[in-house]
This record gives sequence, C-alpha cells and structure tokens, in this order.
Amino acid sequence: MRKVLAQLGLALLIGVTGCADGGRFNWIWGYDEITWFAHQNKQDRSAWLRYAWNWVRTTDPNGYLEMPGSRMITNGRLKAPGDSAPRPWYHANNPSAAAPDGMGDEDTIRAIWAGANS
Repeated sequence: MRKVLAQLGLALLIGVTGCADGGRFNWIWGYDEITWFAHQNKQDRSAWLRYAWNWVRTTDPNGYLEMPGSRMITNGRLKAPGDSAPRPWYHANNPSAAAPDGMGDEDTIRAIWAGANS
C-alpha cells in the first residue's frame, strides 16, 4: 500500500484517534488511543509525540503524524490535577484564561513542526 501511495504521490496520514461505539468499550488495553494518550503525564506525552513523529517519518517518508489538537475522551474520562470534574475532551493547547482546559502539549507540537520544516 505504501508503495502505491508513493507512486501516486500521495501522503499517508496517521492520527491518534478516539471512537465511541454506543457505550461499549472493547479495547484490549482499556482505552482508545486518545484516551490512553491523555492519561499520560506531560513529559510522557511529549516523548511519545516525538517518538511517533520520528517513527512515521522514518518508516514512510510519505507518512505524517496528525497531531492531536482536540479529541473527545471516550472511556475513562480524565480528571487532571486541579479539575473539579472529569474532562470529556483532550485539548493540546497550553492552558490560558481564554482556553483553561489545555493539557500543555502546544510547545511540543510547535517544536516538532518547526524541526520538520528546517
């Protein structure tokens, strides 16, 4: 498949996804991808984003990792330190007065993209 995509000049896009399946959760490891990712600490999320970006680009030069900007958490809602209630969404932005629910991954994503364009 990758060879066909390359011959056609098409890129491969890989993302950190989530999905709801009518209330049934059948993930072997207990979470869908984005919920697992959101439950990692900031340092581990940063390391994983760098690892995943490098792995995709090394494995397939036509491949790209879609960065998780905002995704619904479908199983095991996240309760971060300081939260009064569990969050139903993951947001990559740095927390601010305008967007206080950010998980603080914005700088890592910016650095990955800046390195990819240099």
